[in-house]
Amino acid sequence: MLVTGRPHAQTDTCALRRTYCYIAPLPLRRARWRIQNGVRYIFEDAVPACATLANYEQYWAEREASNDLALSYAELVGLCAQRLAPGASVLDVGCGAGTLLRALQERCSVRGLGVDVSTRAVELARRNGVEARVCDVTCNDLHGLGRFDVATLFEVCEHIPDPGHVLLTLRGMADRIFVSVPNTGHYLQRLRLLAGRFPRQWIVHPGEHLRYWTLRDFVVMAHHLGFAVDEVVPVRGHPILARWQTSLFAESLFFVLRPRQNQ
Repeated sequence: MLVTGRPHAQTDTCALRRTYCYIAPLPLRRARWRIQNGVRYIFEDAVPACATLANYEQYWAEREASNDLALSYAELVGLCAQRLAPGASVLDVGCGAGTLLRALQERCSVRGLGVDVSTRAVELARRNGVEARVCDVTCNDLHGLGRFDVATLFEVCEHIPDPGHVLLTLRGMADRIFVSVPNTGHYLQRLRLLAGRFPRQWIVHPGEHLRYWTLRDFVVMAHHLGFAVDEVVPVRGHPILARWQTSLFAESLFFVLRPRQNQ
């Protein structure tokens, strides 16, 4: 009968893991996990999962097939709800499957309209009980939609070639604009540059993102476009460090913009 050492090795490994979990306190284990994953992230040579960027309609077809219609950052719902009056009118640019507007309708009774360039995404949003229209924000399709209390632009700016033009259009359509962008100034992105690697904020293909901002870069752009930056809120990252030093430790940035009256 053939005998291998694998069962004993597995037993020894499990025993060592139990001993480690017993001796090392949870904060220490979490710190080790963060450091280990951070080092891997800094030094990995990321390559795209496919040779070309997937079609945006295909992207939503795959998400529908996998029943994955959640927001990339669920925290955005709460951040919006805290800043919206009941019954406020909201324009959600890049609404996707309408998940954000559906949540805000339930929590704040907002009057919402979603727009997205994807026909399939708009169909999903309508099935989700959200009023939605197909709209290409890069082709001035926003004109004629009316005026809103708030416009949201979440995880959109980095995907389009001229986000400044879209923000200028929205400046004349909404009293406030809520925007989120990935934070290229996050310490792991800075360390990737020191390691000779470009910041990685994509999943399938590097071509997903066309523009990149640090906190300071986005604030400068907003001021140049005629906005006052009322708030900057960290999204994800270490809960304490991100509040203390947002530009370094927030994974994503949430901005509240207000058109300046003298513009």
